[in-house]
Amino acid sequence: MKKRFILLTISLFSLAICNLVFASNKSYESYVIWKNAPIAIQLPVGKERVVKFQNPISFGMSKNFSDFVSVKNDAGELSLTALNTFKDKRVEVKDTITGKVILLDLSSGSDKNSPNSSIDILYKKPSNSEDAYNYGWVKKPSELQGEMSFLTLTRFAEQQLYSPKRLLKNPYNIRLITSYVDHKNYIPNDQWFDGLFIDGSTLNLKWAQWYSSGYYITAVLVRNQLAESIDLTHNVTNLCGRDAGIWKSVTFFPNWQLKPRGDLSDTTVAFLISNVPFEQAVNTCRNA
Repeated sequence: MKKRFILLTISLFSLAICNLVFASNKSYESYVIWKNAPIAIQLPVGKERVVKFQNPISFGMSKNFSDFVSVKNDAGELSLTALNTFKDKRVEVKDTITGKVILLDLSSGSDKNSPNSSIDILYKKPSNSEDAYNYGWVKKPSELQGEMSFLTLTRFAEQQLYSPKRLLKNPYNIRLITSYVDHKNYIPNDQWFDGLFIDGSTLNLKWAQWYSSGYYITAVLVRNQLAESIDLTHNVTNLCGRDAGIWKSVTFFPNWQLKPRGDLSDTTVAFLISNVPFEQAVNTCRNA
């Protein structure tokens, strides 16, 4: 029996949700609460270890640091891979939202049992209620359950893209996995792809992807390539993987109706929910 395919029609409204994201995935095994003191992190040689922060961060390091560690910084996630053994390398991380500066004391040994689990860096709950408006204080997240989780995930993703940052809060364990555009929402023109709709009617661009409670939600720009309007409520039957039950939910915002190619209203955003990452979902339905 095919899994039910749910179309959610959601309007964006003011609801306080935030960039603070927590992991429920088992691969995110540990966390550290930052208490204004340097955090010691041990890296296994040749294996990536991910350090996750509540908000986007900037990363400062010495000139020769790249001789010891390979670093990737993606939307608040530091992927660190030790290239050889070393001791006590201090680096500086700055939370670009709150301005907090966090010091990391990195080291790497030859021990094969060195931990490689991901680490969440959490902040203490502020004593000053006014500071609570800053992002990142520790709060146990709620679990998403049932079909309402699709509504919650979609609403959250919409507001992450469209709502003012000062209004954002996150009472759920929703984590930003990947941001496909830069922090200024610059759209890379060479990353557009077709095939999301099997009739070839649109070009598409991945914007961002989040994870929570076993579900991935991906925001994808959808641009009309036809010389006529497209009603996506009808064209959704052509969505790649729709018949195979790949998508648990799909919603379009701000509109379902795309004007002809070249019109200012020829583009919208699709919010697609699946049990697997977007790339895997698309590849699965393409190869079906």
